[in-house]
Amino acid sequence: MSSPESDPESDPPPPARAERRSNRLEILPCAQCARGPAKVMLRTEYVLYLRCEHCGNIWTIRKPDAVN
Repeated sequence: MSSPESDPESDPPPPARAERRSNRLEILPCAQCARGPAKVMLRTEYVLYLRCEHCGNIWTIRKPDAVN
């Protein structure tokens, strides 16, 4: 008699890993001075608050998940 070992061909495939980087937000340079980099100052559930490290301009961006 054979032992009841799992058969690799009949086992279900492992769950796919979620690729979190696919929906990453691209932060554009500052609209005021056109220089960067911008730094995230505050994160809320729906919005990112950004600040330009060069001129100090502050602006917000909606998170990609908040759009859907």
